[in-house]
Amino acid sequence: MVLVRDLRAALARLNLELPESAREQAVEKLTRIDFARSLIQHNREYYSFIRGGVPVDWRDANGETRHPHAQVVDFHAVARNRFLAVRELKVQGVRVPHYNRREDLMCYVNGLP
Repeated sequence: MVLVRDLRAALARLNLELPESAREQAVEKLTRIDFARSLIQHNREYYSFIRGGVPVDWRDANGETRHPHAQVVDFHAVARNRFLAVRELKVQGVRVPHYNRREDLMCYVNGLP
C-alpha cells in the first residue's frame, strides 16, 4: 500500500546528493515483498529504514563505491514531509488475490503508510 510516486518525490527532495539509481534502490527496498520472511521481520527492517535511512550503493565520478543511507522521513524539519490521509481505501491481497479489505482511514508520510 505504498504510494510510489510520493515516495520517489520524497526521496528526491530529502536526498539531493544521491543519484537517481540510488534513490531507485531505496524505492525497491521499501516496496519489495519477501514471502519467506515473517511480518515481524519485515516490520523490523522497515522500521530501521524509516528511522535510520535505507542503505544504498552507488559509484561516484571517481569510480569509488559509496554506501550512504537514503533518508525517508525528515524528523528534524517536519514541514519537509508530505502527510496524506485517505478514507475508504480498497486493498487487494498479494498472496490471496480474492482477499479484499476496505480501510476506513489510512495515513501516509511521504508515501509510506
